[in-house]
Amino acid sequence: MSVAGLAAWGLSHWTELSFWAAFAIVAGSMFINGIVAQFEDEAPGGFNNPHPPAQPKTPESNSNGPSKPA
Repeated sequence: MSVAGLAAWGLSHWTELSFWAAFAIVAGSMFINGIVAQFEDEAPGGFNNPHPPAQPKTPESNSNGPSKPA
């Protein structure tokens, strides 16, 4: 809350916004940023899930060379 308050004070000081309007903008932005960061961290390859899921093997990846037509 103190970070949001300081950022809101700075925003209201440099713009025509009231402190509470700036606080609502800053707090809402921080909340949305947290939701997006959590989604990205939980995604495969993200911070909390660094190993992507195993890829299913395709016929080309199982063979020792290029496939030969029958």
